[in-house]
Amino acid sequence: MQQRDQSPIPSEQTAASAVEELDRGALTRRRLLVGGAAVAGVAVAGAATLGAVPRLGAVAAGAADEVSWQPRFLTPEQAGLTSRLCDLILPRTATAGALDAGVPEWIDLALSLGEAEDQLAFLGGLAWIEQRSSSLHGGGFTSLREERQVALLQEIGGAHDSHADDLKAGAVFFSDLKRRTLFAYFTSEKGRVEALGRPAKVQRETLQGCTHSGNDHSA
Repeated sequence: MQQRDQSPIPSEQTAASAVEELDRGALTRRRLLVGGAAVAGVAVAGAATLGAVPRLGAVAAGAADEVSWQPRFLTPEQAGLTSRLCDLILPRTATAGALDAGVPEWIDLALSLGEAEDQLAFLGGLAWIEQRSSSLHGGGFTSLREERQVALLQEIGGAHDSHADDLKAGAVFFSDLKRRTLFAYFTSEKGRVEALGRPAKVQRETLQGCTHSGNDHSA
């Protein structure tokens, strides 16, 4: 006997497409809240990076240096940086944010089970963020004031048609991180229930298997 989940869940391809639409400025927060699961929540992601979404009790800059969960793949420092970036992408507003939904933990778990190439690319992206932060401001990303963090991410945001050669690696990483963040958030219970207004328990349909004996299907 099989069970089928009837609740629509955005795919990674949908999340990636929605990120592109957001970066073009095609989504609004109102459309986000009424548009359903396909693009729901995407206007918040990245909008915070542009300073457009008010932060209500979100984690303060630097607080992600110490995470309350045990990373499987990332070092504690890398996990802290990932948490801060996710918080900027999808902060807590009137509904749960990325940290509330356990997005950094999901990303860490996915990386631990992923291909070596993806793991190295992600670690390289984190290293790029730290190097850029140190080059511009003489310190690590999580030690910066929020306005400087936002400004750094604006440099590599998808709203730009093109990036300078020295920013391309960072832009690729940031786009990938937004995709991961959106996918993790809207497949979590927090994202599904608080942001989308879906029921906590998804509706399931039970499929009854064939009850005929042998090869007799005439009845």
